[in-house]
Amino acid sequence: MNKVLISEVQSVRINALFHLGIFFSVSLILCNYYYFYLVPFEQGQVEAGPIYSITKFLGILAISVTFLSSKIRTSLEVEEVLLIIFLLAALVVFLLKRLTIGGGDSMFINTIACIVPFLILKNNHNQRAHSIFFEYCLLIISMQIVGDAILYLNDASIWENKAFIGGLGNPSSFGVVCNILIAYTLFERRPTIMSMFYFLILAFAIYMTSSLLSILMFFLIVALWVVHRLSIKKLIALIVTCAAVVVMSDFLVSDHLLYKMQSAGSMFYDSNTGDSSRSVSFRQEIHQIYIKNFSENPIEGIAFGFFDDSYMKFDSQVLTYFSSFGILISLLFFLSVILALLKAGLNNIAFPGILLLILCITFLTNRIMDYYPIPIFLALAFSMINIRANENWKTVHSDVNIA
Repeated sequence: MNKVLISEVQSVRINALFHLGIFFSVSLILCNYYYFYLVPFEQGQVEAGPIYSITKFLGILAISVTFLSSKIRTSLEVEEVLLIIFLLAALVVFLLKRLTIGGGDSMFINTIACIVPFLILKNNHNQRAHSIFFEYCLLIISMQIVGDAILYLNDASIWENKAFIGGLGNPSSFGVVCNILIAYTLFERRPTIMSMFYFLILAFAIYMTSSLLSILMFFLIVALWVVHRLSIKKLIALIVTCAAVVVMSDFLVSDHLLYKMQSAGSMFYDSNTGDSSRSVSFRQEIHQIYIKNFSENPIEGIAFGFFDDSYMKFDSQVLTYFSSFGILISLLFFLSVILALLKAGLNNIAFPGILLLILCITFLTNRIMDYYPIPIFLALAFSMINIRANENWKTVHSDVNIA
């Protein structure tokens, strides 16, 4: 009896340490950029030394300890092979350009540092860890939303448009994480009062980012959820909600967001962007810049990227990689993500697939993979898809053998 009691106590302690470790990991990666409030900051431009990057590596280390074992992987899925070839080839091109051109942006290192551990070390195959991770993400992001609301009310936001950024430093990253958690709430959690609370507070935060793409993504996720669990009531609710948003748009949409929407609309009707939102018109300009660079140096554009800079930082992951590493190398990355997305679809793996879909759409208008900790979410999506796909395969073959 004493031995049983001691065993139960030890189990409780191990479980508590397990939860504490995941909470610590989530806190590190989601609160990394709160130092922005302590250093000179202006619309995303920060004056801070490399000492502040230490928390990034601590976060990656903590995540690796949580989800990975100490054993080296001996096999990789096809999409993971493509991804690791891309990272190696891109790193070689990146380093060669740094040696020949010098200087340049170094944020590509964030992607490598976040993803490589998942490609080298074996996964511990603990799906419970994934669920606990996202539950703590919900808790911490909700607390950050409350904090941002207080900053907003006290006119203490560090962005000019008072956008919510949480501990992620910019509205785009915060919007992406909030949408990932919206998807988790809808597709993974049970429909409880807490789920409704998380959904509403996350929806509010997405609106307060003033990020047009994040808001459109929110409606796409909700629409996919309705289709995934299709019922007449949910379909009617979605139509009524969309109609209400359109009718009430003049009251609900902030001036800054309305400005972005009008600017985006003007791009489809005329080429005059002189009076448009800078963030929208700039995304039109970077495509023109890329077309000009490619027409002048097509071989560079296909093979290894342009030599204008060691790393081209455009507000588009597609154009950033195409310009920095060339189309051939960059396609390895996008093909790996598409293959993982297809695997999720074929195996009816909803949430990780939606997570990848969110990132894929964001790739068109933001170099989101450069912003820590977003690559960690991509790595987790790959991990969850492979674990669940393998379990589905075992289940199917087990049923066949029984039959």
